[in-house]
Amino acid sequence: PDKTVDGKVSTRVRKDRKERIYSKYIDIEENENGTPISIKFKNTEKFNFAYDLVDALAEKEPEKLAMLHISKDMTERRFTFTDMRKLSSQCANYFASLGIKKGDRVMLILKRHYQFWIAMLGLNKLGAIAIPAVDQLQEHDLEYRFESAGVSAIVCTADGEVARQVDIAAEKCPQLTIKMMVGGTRDGWRNFDEEYKRFSSHFERTESSPCGNDTMLMYFTSGTTGKSKGVMLTHTSLVDNATCMDMGEPVGTVTLSVLPIHHAYCFTCDILAGLCIGSTCCFNDSIMRLVKNMNLFNPQIILLVPM
Repeated sequence: PDKTVDGKVSTRVRKDRKERIYSKYIDIEENENGTPISIKFKNTEKFNFAYDLVDALAEKEPEKLAMLHISKDMTERRFTFTDMRKLSSQCANYFASLGIKKGDRVMLILKRHYQFWIAMLGLNKLGAIAIPAVDQLQEHDLEYRFESAGVSAIVCTADGEVARQVDIAAEKCPQLTIKMMVGGTRDGWRNFDEEYKRFSSHFERTESSPCGNDTMLMYFTSGTTGKSKGVMLTHTSLVDNATCMDMGEPVGTVTLSVLPIHHAYCFTCDILAGLCIGSTCCFNDSIMRLVKNMNLFNPQIILLVPM
């Protein structure tokens, strides 16, 4: 906060006044201190997160860094918004070639792999419903989710035992016909890392492309008082939530994501909100390297939860 001449501390919120990419979808009225007092949404009936925020930022600032990812083997990968646009379109074309279509449910068990983001955005463009899930699920957990959500495809990490658990559950779930693996190979699974790269980096938007009140995501609750329940989120609800998290930080602000990537709070408030303002999202690969990665990424924002 700024200090006034008489020594009193100002409560005015300092904000970057550069026009946000999402401004065509939201009107915000503020009081004299810069605090929002009214939020009105507009033009959301045709809104699609991948096209209207990520691809729009790629057009506006093509070389701007969108994501910095360091994997567990310390490989560093940098993705501009143009990279995200092209890679997500390749994924959309790849998924479509496998017969995945608008409305299909696709589970993503990808830990903190960078492939989560290009697969997620590809599904957004295609109109398939992404279902992020934790890699600690066992056979009975997976079977329940496959059946209750009608999951027909999965993109899964090669790390750990979760792919084996998927195979066991899939024996009882005949509707699950497409299995894609990231970071390795396994009998009966397609090699996501090799195959998506063969496809065009252009995926055309049409009148039937998903938008507005079409479902974009499904999250399963923790099941604290009973079985987990699938909660569906639309393109409109996500832009509503993400834009409300704008704290006025400047474009290019560096954020460090340390929360579980399959959790709605992390996805909406940490990542989507960051993309909405054009921040650079960095990913902490392990809580054991948090301090090291803080020094490496030098973030301005980290969202956490009480322990």
